[in-house]
Amino acid sequence: MSWCCFFPCLPLRSSAQTGLLREIRGGTAGPSYLLGTIHSDEPRITRLPRVITDKLDAASSFTAELDLDALDILAASALMFYTDGQSLKTRLEPRLYQAVVRLLAGYGIPEAAASMFKPWAAAATLSLPKPGNGQFLDMQLYSRAAGSGKPIHGLETMAEQVVSMEALSPGLQVEMLKMVVEQYPQLDENNEKLIQAWLARDLSSLQRNS
Repeated sequence: MSWCCFFPCLPLRSSAQTGLLREIRGGTAGPSYLLGTIHSDEPRITRLPRVITDKLDAASSFTAELDLDALDILAASALMFYTDGQSLKTRLEPRLYQAVVRLLAGYGIPEAAASMFKPWAAAATLSLPKPGNGQFLDMQLYSRAAGSGKPIHGLETMAEQVVSMEALSPGLQVEMLKMVVEQYPQLDENNEKLIQAWLARDLSSLQRNS
């Protein structure tokens, strides 16, 4: 799970094990709120209940887990690809390479582009369900907040996340990619469990299936 926070808003009560919108009190500025999100553009997820959109619209600012600034995303995305003459094909044994190329084709990524992916980037891509309309929940919240003129903040930049992946040794990156490919047949089933837990506002199940 990732967490977006927007504040200040009106109180909302929730139990210890259910509810994705959590109130935080402290200071004199009024309550803040944390909203648990999952990286999905599935309509069942992005069709948010009125209680969430109303509180977001009433907030004075919005903070996302990631800074979704377009230039930062572009700069971070560039780091996903080899630019030094190496390629994914030279880093992987043939059978694994062909499996990765076949799976990435399902994401609309042709072999010419897939072959330039670094192993961690291929693993990160294949860890996510295939995109639909591309309007992921965090981006939808970000766009709604930005469209209303609120100050926008990020707890972390995408570049910072990429740097942590870049720091992994080449061997560890390949092992991570191999594990993702082996587990890929269960991706849709696991993602559906995550969606069902999110829709049920079941924090315990979300923790088990994340």
